[in-house]
Amino acid sequence: MTAPKSVEQIVAEASNFDHAANIPLNMALRTAQNMTSQAANYERDANLQEAYYFLYRHADFFFTHISKHPDAKKPEYKAQMARTRDHVKADLSRMEALKPEITSRYQKYQDLVKRRSQLKSQTDTPPASQESFVLSAAEHKDVALQLANRELRRRAKDSRDDIAVMDDLSRGIQDLGRRIDAPREPSRNTSTSQTSSPYHYPSVPVHASIAQSSPAIAPSRPPKDDLPTYKAPPPLPSKPVQSYNTPPPLPSKPGGPAPPPKQDLSPTQSYQFKPAAYTENGTPLRTLFLPTSLRTSFVSLAATNTSSNLETCGILCGTLISNALFISHLVIPDQTATSDTCETTDQGETDLFDYVDTEGLMVMLPESVAIVCAPSKSPDHGIFRLTDPPGKQAVLNCHKPGLFHPHDVDNLYTDATRPGHVSELSGLQFQVVDLRKGRK
Repeated sequence: MTAPKSVEQIVAEASNFDHAANIPLNMALRTAQNMTSQAANYERDANLQEAYYFLYRHADFFFTHISKHPDAKKPEYKAQMARTRDHVKADLSRMEALKPEITSRYQKYQDLVKRRSQLKSQTDTPPASQESFVLSAAEHKDVALQLANRELRRRAKDSRDDIAVMDDLSRGIQDLGRRIDAPREPSRNTSTSQTSSPYHYPSVPVHASIAQSSPAIAPSRPPKDDLPTYKAPPPLPSKPVQSYNTPPPLPSKPGGPAPPPKQDLSPTQSYQFKPAAYTENGTPLRTLFLPTSLRTSFVSLAATNTSSNLETCGILCGTLISNALFISHLVIPDQTATSDTCETTDQGETDLFDYVDTEGLMVMLPESVAIVCAPSKSPDHGIFRLTDPPGKQAVLNCHKPGLFHPHDVDNLYTDATRPGHVSELSGLQFQVVDLRKGRK
């Protein structure tokens, strides 16, 4: 478990990051949106230290890069710039709100460390940095699946509740408009009201009424003919039974050690997954959980293109839970393809990022991977990440359009699984979103 950091330490780390000077403004704005999403996810997990880190990085990125971008004053970016500026103002307010708690945790930890040093006591152990369990992804996949399912269910419920509130509000406004526009009629002295409700209540299923109409008493059976009466024969004498000594039961076969019990989540406990790997320059990478059925679904979806010797590309989108990334969506953008390349169309790229922003998903993170599927080859797939350096820098400085194209740099990618930060998780649900033209 790591020690909590001071605000000054967090700021120093958040300020130390590289970005390409020539990155297009729309990509810079999307990168900023990713930072905001990560900050919100960390704060929801009560990881205030990481939330502060991304809030500061987002504000710093805006002031040092986005606001000074050559295209920042172009009319087509006016709305996005205004929205990002509002987000930065909110960042500054949130940082001020989080600062006292972060400082308090850091100071308490330092006080206990000092007391331990003075007393030379082995029992006076400093507390956990975030008052949470820090877990290894490889050893706690069952916990990862429970965390993902619990959090995704909660978010889905929140989303449904928000939609229901908006629907009720919309229906109320429409009903009010109908009442205002409706012609007034003279009042009638009637005992009942025939006003229709704007709400539609479910009707009783047909099978329910059928069940209630079934007869309560079954019809009587037809009478049987009288049977002749017989006298019962005397009982047979019992047969003597020879007594045998019962052999002792066979001893049970010795079994192996019992499997460890499945760990159930505590509703009051916080969990965090520790970094699973590091880049070439020592930057920690969070665990990335992939659904085990993801590749099979993609290969099936791409089968038509594969039979025509055409490439297919998809985008992995995910969400941050307990300092780990869970892939929750496979998005197929509108694209053009050859036997060796695959490019998103301009409209496809716009639709892709619009969908990502709408769903609150995250893409283009340091933990991002490329999964290459080749059904006719052995092995039939590989999972790779950008090297850092030199792969990350080569991509940041690339001027070629589109998301997918070859590069001339050697050692651009490295395996992300052996060893790496990627872990497949059985039972993790995901959604396929096909944005190609003519697809639903």
